Amino acid sequence: MFSMRFVINLLASALLVSCAARQTPNADCLTVSIAPEAYFVERLAGNAFEINVMVPQSVGHSNYSPLPSQMVALSRSAAYLAVGQLDFELTWRSRLADANPSMRWVDLNAGIDMIEGSCRHEHHHESGHHSVDPHYWMSPRGAALMARNIASAIVGIRPSLAHSVDSALAVLTAQIDSVDAEFQKLAPDSLVFVVYHPALAYLARDYAMTQLVLESDGNAPTPQGMCAMIDRAGRSDVRTVFIQKSFDVNLVSVVSETIGARVVEINPEGADWFAEMRRIYDGLKDD
Repeated sequence: MFSMRFVINLLASALLVSCAARQTPNADCLTVSIAPEAYFVERLAGNAFEINVMVPQSVGHSNYSPLPSQMVALSRSAAYLAVGQLDFELTWRSRLADANPSMRWVDLNAGIDMIEGSCRHEHHHESGHHSVDPHYWMSPRGAALMARNIASAIVGIRPSLAHSVDSALAVLTAQIDSVDAEFQKLAPDSLVFVVYHPALAYLARDYAMTQLVLESDGNAPTPQGMCAMIDRAGRSDVRTVFIQKSFDVNLVSVVSETIGARVVEINPEGADWFAEMRRIYDGLKDD
C-alpha cells in the first residue's frame, strides 16, 4: 500500500511538470534552497532578482515538500543556487530539474572541505549517498566561500552586474571576516558545546572547538545515550547547549539543567546570517 508521503510527492512532481509547461524561465528569477542564500543574494545584487526560497525558515530541510506556489516560481527561474548535499536537494533534485530543464543548477559548495559522516538522515542511506554534513554556511569561513560562489553565479547569469557585485562582495566579505576574527578570539582549547542536531560541525572544526551531538543518526538519543552525554558534558565543563527549531526542547532541558548549562536556540536556516552567528557567538563567549 502506498504511503501518504509517496502520494504527496507523486502529485507534487506532476504539478512541477505541469507548471514547467506553462511558465517561461526569466533571467530576473532565482531559486535557492534556504533563506541564508537569499540573504547573500540580496546583499550582493540588491533587488535585481526575484528570489524563490524553497525551504522555509521555520521547518527543517530533511523532509520538506515544496508548495505549489514555490513550484510555479521554480519553473520561472533562470537558475537554482543549491547549498550542495542538503537533504532537500538530494531528495528533490531530479524532480526540480525535470520541472525546469533550461534552469541552471549551481552547487555553492565549490572549494568547501566537506565533512563526512556528521549529519546522517534516512534518505542518504536509501539513495546510496555518502553521509555529508551540508551546514558549512554556519561557519564564517564556509559562509565566505558561499558568498564568493554566489557572486560568481550572479555574474554568470547577469554579466552587467559584475562591477556592482564585485563591490558588494568586498563589503560583505570584510564583514564576514570580522565575524571570523571574533570567533578566533574565543578560547578553543577548553571550549566544548552540546548541540541537539549537528549543525555546527564546520564552526567547531574551523575554530578548534568540540561539538557534542545529542541525537544519534537523526534519532532521539536512547536513555543510555543521554546518560553518556550528560557525563561527558559535565566532565568537559560544557556551558552552552544549542537547540534548533523543530527539535525536542525537553531533552535539551534535561541535559542543560543537569550540568548547569544555558540553552541557546539557533536557526541554521534563519534569514539573517549575521544575527544567527551573533547568537551563537554570544552563547559561546564567557559571561
